[in-house]
Amino acid sequence: MVLGYWEQACTLLNYGLLHEGLFFETSGEFYGIYDQIKNVLPEFREKMGDKYMMSNLEKAAKRFESWSNKRSPGSYSHHSKIIILRSDDTGNMSTMPIIIVS
Repeated sequence: MVLGYWEQACTLLNYGLLHEGLFFETSGEFYGIYDQIKNVLPEFREKMGDKYMMSNLEKAAKRFESWSNKRSPGSYSHHSKIIILRSDDTGNMSTMPIIIVS
């Protein structure tokens, strides 16, 4: 359900129905979701027989990276280095990032 929700929200963004700045300033969770699945996405698409599966999420994530660096140069690069995903008691990765500030 989480993937479906963010794919739908990102579709609205990509079709211009949501304001990019408003979406990116208030909806960072979609990027955390994309970051967790991006490495398995090609295999997932192949197994499901849909080369466009999660393509709106992926497109929005790439737009977010560009938007972040344009808005605050270097912010995406810095941000990606300090976010880690916490593991719950079962060893599953949480969708909630923990930001470490040193």
